[in-house]
Amino acid sequence: MSQSLEFRVLDWLTKQGFPLEMEVASIAKATGFEVSQSDYYLDPESGDAREIDLVLSVHSYIGNFSLSYNLFVECKSSRDKPWLLFCTPNEIGEELTRENRLQFIDVESAFISNELGGNLLLQSTFNQNLTNLFPRLNTQPLLGYGITQAFAVAGDAPFKAMMSATKAALSHTKRMGTMGLLSIPFLFSTPVVVIDVSLLAVSFSSDTNELNIAEIPSGSLFWKHVIDGRSRIGVYIVTKQALPEFFAKCYASARWWTSQDEETLEPIRAKKYGPRNPQ
Repeated sequence: MSQSLEFRVLDWLTKQGFPLEMEVASIAKATGFEVSQSDYYLDPESGDAREIDLVLSVHSYIGNFSLSYNLFVECKSSRDKPWLLFCTPNEIGEELTRENRLQFIDVESAFISNELGGNLLLQSTFNQNLTNLFPRLNTQPLLGYGITQAFAVAGDAPFKAMMSATKAALSHTKRMGTMGLLSIPFLFSTPVVVIDVSLLAVSFSSDTNELNIAEIPSGSLFWKHVIDGRSRIGVYIVTKQALPEFFAKCYASARWWTSQDEETLEPIRAKKYGPRNPQ
C-alpha cells in the first residue's frame, strides 16, 4: 500500500465516526466489559434489522438464575458542533424521603429491564439500596428534558443516536427477558450516547431570568419520547473525556447487579411464577 493511499484513508477515517467507536470499545474492554461491536437488533416498532455501534455486557449465572447488565452505546463524532442539553434542577437528589418517594419511583421507572429485573429494582428502591446502581437519573444536579446540536443546519444527530441506543436496549430486553428452559433472567439495560464534542447544560435561572450555559462531562435525559408503547426512559450522554470514569462506575455497578444471591432472587421469582415444584 502506498503512503499516499494510506494518508488519504487515514484522513478520511478521521472525519468519520469509526475511530471514536473503536476507541470507546478499547476503553470498555480495558474496564472489564464484554464488548460486541456493530451488533444488530430488531427494531421493536418496524421489525427491521438495525445496527448499534456497541453492546457492553456483564453476565453471571447463580443457580437457576441469569443476571445481565448491558449498555447499548451509540457513538457520534461531530468535532465542531457541541451538543446542548436542556435541563431543569433535579429536586430528587440522593435522599429518599416520604415527600419525594412517588417522584423518585417515577424517575426510577426510567430504567429498562425485564419484569423480574424491574421487580428487583423496585425492591431495591423501597429498601433504599440503589446506591450501587449506576447510572441513575437522580445522581446529577440537573436533569435533561431535551437535547439538540448547536450550529447544525440539517438532520438531528442527537435524536437519531438516542433512538438507536434506546431501541436496541428495548429490543434486547424484550427478546431476552422471558424465562427460558435453562435459566430465569434478570435484565438491566441502559442506552448511552458517546460524543467527541463539548456537552453544554442549558438551564433557566428564575433569579436572574437568564439562561445559564455550563460545560459538563456527562448528562442524563429523562426522555419522554414514546417507543413501542414505552415512554419515560433514562438516556445518558457522555463525552469522550469522561468515558473512563463513567465506564468504571458502570462496571462496578454491573458487578453488584450480577452478584445478587439466590435468597434475594427466589422470592421475586416465586411472586411471579409461584412456588417451585418439589424435586
